Amino acid sequence: MLAFKNGRPYEKHYLKDANDNVSSVLNFYSRQGTNDLNKLGLRDLFDTPKPVKLIKFLINIVTDGNALVLDFFAGSGTTAQAVYELNKENKQNNKYVLIQQYENIPLTSKTHQKCKELNIEPNIPSIMIKRINTYLEKNKQPLDYTVVEI
Repeated sequence: MLAFKNGRPYEKHYLKDANDNVSSVLNFYSRQGTNDLNKLGLRDLFDTPKPVKLIKFLINIVTDGNALVLDFFAGSGTTAQAVYELNKENKQNNKYVLIQQYENIPLTSKTHQKCKELNIEPNIPSIMIKRINTYLEKNKQPLDYTVVEI
């Protein structure tokens, strides 16, 4: 469609007319990861958590539903939640391995204060474990994972 804006012509394209069915990763808003944590009652523990929907999308396009998903920068544990959700929704049997370097939360940060309020050790792996436990408890699923410290 030809349209005019400020006296200049331009071609206008509508999403409904697009032939491409591939979803853009850009459609997953960055604040959605924060909303995912908020739903678990874990507000203010991470500034930029990955959205569960994004990780589920990525897992779905590269696995057959019976995969081992590795996340070498696990952060808040979004990948674990995504695997659990996919397994439940699609009757899949994915498993996960999360790796997270031990990193303390700075004493002066709001995350450190929030950890104290929630009785969590103020470090990244402890927050990740809290997220996984909270998700599993909320969804009445067994705590069926192992933590290995190296």
